[in-house]
Amino acid sequence: QEDSVPVDLSALLDSLAQDYQDQSLAVRFHPPQQDCTLKCRRIGLRRAVRNVIDNALKYAGNADITIQETPDHICIQIIDDGPGIPEADLERVMAPFNAWKSHETGIPAGWDLDCPSHSP
Repeated sequence: QEDSVPVDLSALLDSLAQDYQDQSLAVRFHPPQQDCTLKCRRIGLRRAVRNVIDNALKYAGNADITIQETPDHICIQIIDDGPGIPEADLERVMAPFNAWKSHETGIPAGWDLDCPSHSP
């Protein structure tokens, strides 16, 4: 089991984006104006973000990564040019362990990773 440690999210996400860019893939990280640190399981978070980016690349061909921080949450957004999820399906797709495929395209869609904010 991986321990939670303070993680510099900007450094982690920039590193991931650079890994993809080194492979000539269209992944960009747009860093926040302020440093953003989260106490979390670093390897697990990296794996989760990588999974969403991989899906964005597979189904849309691109991914833009941003961080939005509020006093209570840190939201890592992976935004792509894919078809998205119809509003009627949003509630169902957010249920734990639920997969979603577009009825029109059969393409899975991703979502934001929203984490409670913790001070390291």
